[in-house]
Amino acid sequence: MDLNNIMSEVREAHYRIYEHSVENKQDINALDQSLIFLSSNAFLELKSLVVLVENKAYHGTYSLCRSILEKFIYMRYILEKDSMNRAEDFQLSNLKSWIEIYEKTKKMYPEQVPPIDKNELNECKKPFISSKDKYKWYCGSGTNSISRLFKYFKKDKYGYYYMKYSGETHGNDSIAKFIDTFKLNYDKEQYDNSEVVYIALEAFCDILKSLIDHYNLKEIVTYSNIYEEYTVKL
Repeated sequence: MDLNNIMSEVREAHYRIYEHSVENKQDINALDQSLIFLSSNAFLELKSLVVLVENKAYHGTYSLCRSILEKFIYMRYILEKDSMNRAEDFQLSNLKSWIEIYEKTKKMYPEQVPPIDKNELNECKKPFISSKDKYKWYCGSGTNSISRLFKYFKKDKYGYYYMKYSGETHGNDSIAKFIDTFKLNYDKEQYDNSEVVYIALEAFCDILKSLIDHYNLKEIVTYSNIYEEYTVKL
């Protein structure tokens, strides 16, 4: 199956999941919100990754694939048990990250960043005042490391690729980063674009499967053809 056709079917399956689960709900709770956030952003990242690869602009594809893998394992953790509380913990973690980014950016560019009322900002920070920042929001699994979270759910293959693709995100050596960028853009034989697309697509299909199981939509939303045919080397 053509990659564009696969993407169209994936998009349709994703839309139908929410069409039959939350679209008509009067109250979308924290769990629904978190699942929508994770899956929707993962799809946008998958779409961006495919566009980059199709245009032979490979730099950034590893980071996108890594982010999709991250969202998959977060969803698995949230849906494992105690889902509502875990979803709320996930949202608080995102809020905390947003506040930290805002304050850092505001300090660096005070004239460009619009101000936020201090009382409102302090109100948002209340849930974190007693936090000692020793534990990740997903520490309920007994681990404080995302690489171990992959092992916890027996997703070692995804954990391997998560670590493999980490260099593009966490590389601190500017020269090494320049060399990596040079290789990705000019030495096409050294870059396996089929691999990064395959792993990202597989992870997103696993996200769809998790959603279908959670919302009990096996009889309504199917993607068997996608699951069989995306395994063909792209």
